[in-house]
Amino acid sequence: MQAKKIVLEGTANPRSRTNPESKLAWTSEVWAYTFYQEYTQIAFRVGADKTLSKGLYWINWSKTETGQSSSTSPTTHYHHPVRTLVEVVAAVANKYAFTCETLGSSAIKGTSTPDIGLATTNSPFSDVQITFALSAGTNAAITFDPTSLTFGPNDLKKYFKIAVSSEYDISTAS
Repeated sequence: MQAKKIVLEGTANPRSRTNPESKLAWTSEVWAYTFYQEYTQIAFRVGADKTLSKGLYWINWSKTETGQSSSTSPTTHYHHPVRTLVEVVAAVANKYAFTCETLGSSAIKGTSTPDIGLATTNSPFSDVQITFALSAGTNAAITFDPTSLTFGPNDLKKYFKIAVSSEYDISTAS
């Protein structure tokens, strides 16, 4: 690669007069849209707000190129990438799939569990909150830390713990 690095920046370009700029988002979790000499591709994810009309939208890309400091060549060696077509489909309300890791054994009285992972394969465009509770009611001797988890646009996995108080009495558990 002739350049030291290339940073991409995307802007939304709808095929209609509606500007979806705040309703269409994309993220690159690794290297933040930056090509370095040792990498030849960038992975990114696209999300759409559920209020965005279904249709075809474009992501236009611009680039900022940083040349080699020892190079006498021009500072721009590369063209910006072609635009990316995104199809937004009809909204589906409140449809998320989460999987929870399981413990190898029961929680021990007077301790907390190790971190338990809660994951989704498709993070929501806007925040979704999951609040923990016992299915059989409440018990002050069993608590969750944190009491809830919030998944946002870039969140695929979060962790929580279950604490069992030393005062926990299995005979009165509901």
